[in-house]
Amino acid sequence: MTTVDAPATTPVVEARAVVVDYHSRGHHTRALDQVSLSVEPGETVGLIGESGSGKSTLARTLLGLVPPTAGEVRYRDRDVYALGATARHRLLGRDTAMVFQDPRSSLNPRLSVGAVVRDPLHVQRIGDREAQRVAVAELLESVGLPAALARRPVRALSGGQLQRVALARALAVEPSLIVADEPTSALDVSVQAQILNLLRQIRSTRNLALLVVSHDMRVIRFLADRTAVMYQGRVVEEGPTEEVYTAPRHDYTKTLLAAAPVLHRG
Repeated sequence: MTTVDAPATTPVVEARAVVVDYHSRGHHTRALDQVSLSVEPGETVGLIGESGSGKSTLARTLLGLVPPTAGEVRYRDRDVYALGATARHRLLGRDTAMVFQDPRSSLNPRLSVGAVVRDPLHVQRIGDREAQRVAVAELLESVGLPAALARRPVRALSGGQLQRVALARALAVEPSLIVADEPTSALDVSVQAQILNLLRQIRSTRNLALLVVSHDMRVIRFLADRTAVMYQGRVVEEGPTEEVYTAPRHDYTKTLLAAAPVLHRG
């Protein structure tokens, strides 16, 4: 009997042998060196490594913010950097979002919560004013905040509330990909678990791809289906998260695991 293989899914985003070089005052730094990585629809990929390993540069390159020196970045199988800047921003601005490490520095403290969450809808011209107001209320409730919070100024919120607002803002345009760059490192320990559980809930209820960048092995193990380990601008190990954690192959991964406190999934 002849069997037919199921068609392979197209990654939401994919780096192919990406190189990123920085030049400053005669100095040359290779931030990324032949990096290949993909994120599938509905998948959470963890990107782990120490400071300076290149993980944040890779995240920004995948989002169309840092052009590669060599290699390709493909979004839904389109070469992102073959497009002009306007076309690239149009493609990625509507379909991707980023959640930053420190919500106090990434959200305008002079605005109301409602204005901050509404802003992507306004920029992308999604709905009229009333439709946007309703959408903001629904987005806030989806991240565990009361709709009435929309009237409060951003500066009046706690760190945990601000990160929930940042997530609501990221979800506003219903992106296919969210990049979370150290999403809990600026929060109190008591709040970190709430945000991690919220990220898992969001991934399970929305068919979006999630790339989580962190130096914290516990965060990646809790969230990620697949883990890539970065060291000196290269991906030195990649595989299903539990395999990476229980049977690491690279010496650098073993060193990271030996230094990390234990956190069991579930």
